[in-house]
Amino acid sequence: MAEARMQTRANWRVLVGRDRELADFDAVLADPRARGYVIRGAAGVGKSRLAEECLARAARAGMRVARATASAGASALPLGAIAHLLPAAAAPADPSRPADPSRPADPSRPADPSRPAGSAGDLAAIVAELARPDQGARMVLVDDLHLLDATSARLLRDLLDAEAIRLIVTVRAGEPVGDEVTALLATPLLRLAELTELDQEAVDGLLRAVLGGPASRRALGVLYQASGGNPLYLRELVHGHLRAGTLAGDGEVWHLSEDPAGEGRPVGTAALTELIDTHLGMAGAAGLEVLDTLALCGPLPEADLRAAGQDHALSELVGADLIRFVADGRRTLVTLTHPIYDEILRGRIGELRARMLLGRQIDRVEAHGARRRDDALHVATWRLAATGTADPALLARAASQAQHAGDFQRVRSLLEALPASAHTAATRGMLALTLADFGEWERADELLGDLAAASADEGEVLLLTVARATSLLWGAGRADLALAANAEGRARITDPASLRVVQVTEGTVRALSGEPTRGLALLGEHLPRDHRELADVNAWLHGATAAGMALAATGRAAEGMDWAEHAYETHRRLETAELVSQPVTTRLTAVFALGECGRLTEARALGQACVDAMMPTGTASPRAWGALYLGRVEWLAGHLTEARRWYAEAAAVARNQRHHQVEHLALIGLTASAAALGDLAAADEARGRAAAHRPLGFLAGEDRLGEAWSQVARGHLALAREILLESAGRARDTGHLSCEGLLLTELARLGGARAAAARLAEIARIAGDRLAAARAELAGALAARAPARLLAVADELEELGADLLAAEAATAAAAFHDRGGRRGAAARARRRAEDPASRCPGMRTPLLAFAAGPAQLTPREWEIALLASAGRPSKDIAKALGLSARTVDNHLSSVYAKLGVSTRRDLREALAVVTV
Repeated sequence: MAEARMQTRANWRVLVGRDRELADFDAVLADPRARGYVIRGAAGVGKSRLAEECLARAARAGMRVARATASAGASALPLGAIAHLLPAAAAPADPSRPADPSRPADPSRPADPSRPAGSAGDLAAIVAELARPDQGARMVLVDDLHLLDATSARLLRDLLDAEAIRLIVTVRAGEPVGDEVTALLATPLLRLAELTELDQEAVDGLLRAVLGGPASRRALGVLYQASGGNPLYLRELVHGHLRAGTLAGDGEVWHLSEDPAGEGRPVGTAALTELIDTHLGMAGAAGLEVLDTLALCGPLPEADLRAAGQDHALSELVGADLIRFVADGRRTLVTLTHPIYDEILRGRIGELRARMLLGRQIDRVEAHGARRRDDALHVATWRLAATGTADPALLARAASQAQHAGDFQRVRSLLEALPASAHTAATRGMLALTLADFGEWERADELLGDLAAASADEGEVLLLTVARATSLLWGAGRADLALAANAEGRARITDPASLRVVQVTEGTVRALSGEPTRGLALLGEHLPRDHRELADVNAWLHGATAAGMALAATGRAAEGMDWAEHAYETHRRLETAELVSQPVTTRLTAVFALGECGRLTEARALGQACVDAMMPTGTASPRAWGALYLGRVEWLAGHLTEARRWYAEAAAVARNQRHHQVEHLALIGLTASAAALGDLAAADEARGRAAAHRPLGFLAGEDRLGEAWSQVARGHLALAREILLESAGRARDTGHLSCEGLLLTELARLGGARAAAARLAEIARIAGDRLAAARAELAGALAARAPARLLAVADELEELGADLLAAEAATAAAAFHDRGGRRGAAARARRRAEDPASRCPGMRTPLLAFAAGPAQLTPREWEIALLASAGRPSKDIAKALGLSARTVDNHLSSVYAKLGVSTRRDLREALAVVTV
């Protein structure tokens, strides 16, 4: 842990997210008329770091550079801040320091006690000295210019006018500045840069550099929101979490642990607390009450605070940048400027004061009748915090609202506060689903089973049966148990409308557990398009989601998108206390379907928006599925570094909550991504963990994708092709047409285009989408060795966002042109591959390596070269490929000659193949 903190402290010097400002400075540097660059911004946004980089660029351009820092102390002495930049005789004397005997007096400048330091004569002499032609160009950085004394500001302005210097200065926004500094900033041809906080993408890049690896999407979201993109705040938050042990890496991704409230509260350092305390100290007594109330109760309606007579306090707090107003539909909410303020304020609010403030806010809400949509949830939460108890009806209503929002931690706390005598079948079912979300599916199933067995009411039996099957499918990943529970409930139900719900539930389970064709048949027969025609709205939502997923998985992605959009729009419009999930969870189906359609850019944007929307609630299972789908989207795009990140995040979230079915799928994706990137150790570790979990059956056939790419990384292409061909057959047998298409595409990329092309063409005719058609054309063009077709399909693949396939297609076209002696066409094809390949960092696939070399290997030579580079002797290679050892040696001699190497070690380096 100490090493991690030391490493992060060393890495904060990295500069990210300032490309536009650096380009502006480069323009200033290149313009001989420009006098300098002014960087203005709030405290902590990185003004000094940007200024340092600008100064370094000036030095690299051949300019003499110098630096000064203004301060409140130095401002008391004229020219004090820039004394070290002046000619020796012109530097002001500091009466607090003894004379420096090593610095002889300048006889040409006798001391004149009657003339004050910084007089006009002094300044003119300094300007004349520094403006001499032999002095050369000089770039001067002055940090914190707003603290500079008037004499120094006047001198700098004179030096600018005399073209003796050019300036880089930093100014803190909102700070008062003197007249001379104002005049200096008004100098013509000074370019101004208003530096703002980093955006989330820049914060992501900074965290990668600081931590040595990516942060999880949740960690990124929490740290970005808490810091507001302020690099200083971000640094102290990271150090605080590292010290507390709440930010840790798992070898793949850095995760922020969730506290018992599921909110992942930001943790800062003493330095940050002191900085924020100073800012919070600007609030008066009335303002402090508003701040404390917001810290305890979260964002509050502006109308509530104004009704409490807080108008003046609100104005003061806005002026001090401590609160802000945000629109929420037709009302305006007041919130703290930074979430970190919330933590610092809570830490110093005493228990009695907290009870008083919570009581006042409860009274305000109830005075209005608590009619707002989320009032019950807020009031119940506040009452529990203030008194430890609340009205049972209020608790049940609040728990239902929390469940609809996906905030299962709050559901659990509210229902556990509900007296046993006040529980109903509905609240027990709600609690069971919550327990399942936390991975406690055994306890959930026991609770639901006992309730169903004790109930004589068919309506309750139906409700509990659906809840139990849902819990076992999504919480435990046990389709067999879910089907058994559903059949048990069906045996006790006679009402036709209720039986229809049970059939839909069975269809849902089968569609998502390896039987998509059978599941779709059940859903097609029993799932109505209109949710009002089914007796259970949650069963309808689950069925509609399953229909979208299964349709996309069986090669009918367009139909899957239609169901996904319909389910989401229906969910979004529903206003009922019976809903067990938030609409964004239904939206995830569209992410999967968009990816299968080949609309990868849309799928990525939608998936990230969905995952981000679920961060505040701490909902684990949907977050894990969302990360899994994003990993798959990035795999299809060929962005394997990002795919690896998302798969690792999905696996970690699922592992923490014991959602082993999604963890298994995520670990398979992680294995494949790590292996394709050449990290066999990570691939083998992930593959071993995946083997410990029972697969759900969804995406059948892809469970050996990681194994195939592990063999590729070891140089065993023939074995990899065998695995892919067998897996594609299993996907076909189970009806997973999308998986079959993916696996056959991998086969084609690894030298099996002739074996894959015909079936991929058939899949393309069935699916009817652009991605399936492009995959089929890629395989066909590779099999035919047709460079013109390969270049055409490269354009199509790049337009779809499948960058790696596009790069491989163009590179293969170059290889075939080379073999035909068309060197110019080959060079153009290689250039065509550069752009999509640049978006796939770290990738060196066999197709890219085989086709990109200056001396081209035949497919057989390439396969033998891979095995040899992995350290296998010729006799073993001969046995594996059905050749003689002499034939293998002859091929190796040709490989060595083409690549200019002489040993297997050299061969390994030339091919950049990872071996074990």
